[in-house]
Amino acid sequence: MDWPQPCAAGQCFASERAEPVRHGPTCLPATGFADLFLAAALLIGLTAIPPMPVFAEKADLAERFTNLHSIMLAAKHDPPFAQRLLEEIRGVKPKPDSPDDDRSAQKLLKRSVNWDPPLRNANRWCDRLVAAFRVADRIERIRKLDEVDSELHQLRYEHAMDAYAGFFDKLDEKPKPYGETIGDFITAFTLWSILKINEREERYQQASRNVHVAFALAAYRSEHGRYPEKLDELAPKYIEAIPDDLYSGKPLIYRLEGKGYLLYSVGPDGKDDGGCGSEDEPRGDDIAIRMPMPEPKIK
Repeated sequence: MDWPQPCAAGQCFASERAEPVRHGPTCLPATGFADLFLAAALLIGLTAIPPMPVFAEKADLAERFTNLHSIMLAAKHDPPFAQRLLEEIRGVKPKPDSPDDDRSAQKLLKRSVNWDPPLRNANRWCDRLVAAFRVADRIERIRKLDEVDSELHQLRYEHAMDAYAGFFDKLDEKPKPYGETIGDFITAFTLWSILKINEREERYQQASRNVHVAFALAAYRSEHGRYPEKLDELAPKYIEAIPDDLYSGKPLIYRLEGKGYLLYSVGPDGKDDGGCGSEDEPRGDDIAIRMPMPEPKIK
């Protein structure tokens, strides 16, 4: 999958004049810009790109309606829909000679199920998820997301425990009404990998910060013929303000190396791995841009 490029002009310049270096959503010339005005224009184009919408806005719409729509499908087609969903989740279809679930499903089909409570419950889960994603403080956001994720994990575990024992047969043993039980079952497996989503969003945000600084460094080099000793020399002429490391809350780590530089964030684990990422040896968790671009590794 190709990452979107910061701007068309930057991509054309990189492909025609220099070797591109890719780090997440970036395409940077490895040898710098020959023209200061072109460098400035590319930097302006990059900063003019609207920021990527935060996941909270996506979750408030897409995740919510996916969950509610799944419950509505269960209300319309249950029990066949719920059975198919169960089969997909557990990855094993019921044996043809074991129609216990089918008999129980037919009994359930004849019952009058109130689907309002499961829809309300699903909305409450989504409200909590969106509220957690909207917390500005990173540490507090992760704490709240972990709290929601742990409760959903427990909900998934409870349903997974009886997934192989005949989900529909066990509905009679559950304290909640049928609709709420099936609604919880769908919600638990629809709202998945909350913490992974947050981690990916943070990585994208940090990569974007790195790219803005890298273009400012390229503009500085075009005018001065060298990279600056410190990042502070970039502001406010080449970049309005130097962004901090999203993970540490401290300045990004920057150092000159030969004719180039190494710029990096300490990454999600908060440890300084010397700029080593997941593809480096030794492996690390840092999010880095190194100029000039190192020789690609043969896999």
